[in-house]
Amino acid sequence: MRYLIISMAFFLASCQAVYDSTSPYGKGGKEAKLMSKMVGLSKAEVIEAYGAPNRITNDGKDGEIVVFESTQSAIIYGTGASSTFFREFYINNSGKVVRFKFGYR
Repeated sequence: MRYLIISMAFFLASCQAVYDSTSPYGKGGKEAKLMSKMVGLSKAEVIEAYGAPNRITNDGKDGEIVVFESTQSAIIYGTGASSTFFREFYINNSGKVVRFKFGYR
C-alpha cells in the first residue's frame, strides 16, 4: 500500500507541466506548433478551431484569456487520480491572440 501511495504521488506531481509561448525553454512539440498557428488570429477564429471554451476571463489588463480544459480520471487499486489538460489563449485589446499556454494541472 505504501508503494501505491508513493507511486500515485509521483504520478500526480509529474502531471504538473506547463508550456508558455513566452518561455525561452524548449519547443513544446506538436501541440506548441499547432497552437502557435493561432497567434495573430482573432478570438472568434480560435473558438471556431477549438470549439466552445470552458471559460473566458479577464487578463487583468485590457485583454482576455480564452480557456479550454479537459479532465482525465483514473482509478488504480481503488485510489483515484485526475489530471486536467488545458489550453489558454491570451487575447489583446484588439481581439488578437498574442500568446498561449498549455499543459496539465
